[in-house]
Amino acid sequence: MVNKRLLSLCDESKKWIGMTVLMNWISIICNIAIVVYIGNVIDKLYNNDFNINILGSAVFILAMLGIRFVCNFLSTKFSSKSSTEVRKGLRSKIYQKLLDLGVNYKDTISTSSTVQISVDGVEALEIYFGRYLPQLFYSLLAPLTLFVVVAPISFKAAIVLLICVPLIPVSIVAVMKFAKKLLGKYWGIYTNLGDSFLENLHGLTTLKIYDLDEEKNEDPEKKNTALFWFPTGKKAPFAISIAGGGYNGVCSLMEGFPVAAKLNEMGINAFVLDYRAGTDDAADKSEEDLHRAIQFIFENKERFQLEDSYAVVGFSAGGHLTAEFGTDNRGYKTADLPKPEMLGLGYACVNLEFTEEEKKQQLSEDMFGKNREKEYYIAKRNEFTVLDHISSNYPPAFIWHTMEDELIPYEDNAVAMKEILDCVGVRNQLKCVKHGLHGLGLGTGSEAQGWLEEAVAFWKNQK
Repeated sequence: MVNKRLLSLCDESKKWIGMTVLMNWISIICNIAIVVYIGNVIDKLYNNDFNINILGSAVFILAMLGIRFVCNFLSTKFSSKSSTEVRKGLRSKIYQKLLDLGVNYKDTISTSSTVQISVDGVEALEIYFGRYLPQLFYSLLAPLTLFVVVAPISFKAAIVLLICVPLIPVSIVAVMKFAKKLLGKYWGIYTNLGDSFLENLHGLTTLKIYDLDEEKNEDPEKKNTALFWFPTGKKAPFAISIAGGGYNGVCSLMEGFPVAAKLNEMGINAFVLDYRAGTDDAADKSEEDLHRAIQFIFENKERFQLEDSYAVVGFSAGGHLTAEFGTDNRGYKTADLPKPEMLGLGYACVNLEFTEEEKKQQLSEDMFGKNREKEYYIAKRNEFTVLDHISSNYPPAFIWHTMEDELIPYEDNAVAMKEILDCVGVRNQLKCVKHGLHGLGLGTGSEAQGWLEEAVAFWKNQK
């Protein structure tokens, strides 16, 4: 009934569980006080004792009802806080575990299982911590309280009540065991269905973008690319969400999908691009994938019910890919594509000249291939450093970054980007987030939360 491991994982929720139980306990004490008081009044009336203070009685009952109302309100609030702490804590731990596993997390656990654990699994535990545990402890505390109150009135009745108390948790355990056995079977079917769905979807979208067998045979690396579609069901603008991963992998699960789902809620058709990260010359190939994806989208815009208005939103390395799409030397103009109405840059790496040589070398190898000459890396960094290739043709940009980002420095990237855009007269907006580490994605539960709504508002103002 009480899983110690789960409780240790969600330490912060313990105090809210305790406060929920306390509020419920005070509430039942108020109920008892009201019942005892009314019973006492009835007893006096039965014995022809009419010496009753009506005003005092009314004040007492109203006071008890008021306290009970406040306690019920606080109980709901504390239960909600407990659930919130559980959601934040467990999803942070899942996210951290995925980061620890790295971009090859799929070797350990499938994407569908991860999604289902972090969504449905966490939601189930939210109910466990927010409702089940407080009610369990309350169900033990309430009968003991009633025993103390009833014992002076009728000891036999109090004993019977106390003996029947264990029936409550016993029935709960019985129901839990039955439910666990039943749901365990269906959970397995559910995860298998999710695996099949994602695999089929991945294969389908890849086929849509790279629909020539000869092309796939010539370049097998393209089998790992995908364009996921999040439709609104009506004609609307569209946005492409591009996750980061240091050009070593693509973290669409943490950045691409949540942002696309949120854009859908806002009435915007969304796409998530998985590009050829982790390959030799990943930067060039990823850029080719982005251009091909946008070309494909415009070729099929009637089928997808899309307006011409579009934006590209990227994070970290995906933010670099997004920012690069606005440049004169490697951007939308070179691919003969329509100019996006906005580029959304989340902690984007737009300056490849890191001060730490080790970090600079590692990024160069991840982007441009290993075992190349030093001069080659220097030339490629110059070519791909976004800050060096911005002109007045650059699309309007919404930039957001945390000041505590140690992986991609805030001043050297976000601030420098804004300064150059201001110099060339390109409309832009910088959202500075004081606290928060690299990789916040949608930013739910952090100081960055709400950046996407601000970005979409900025986008609409460009029309």
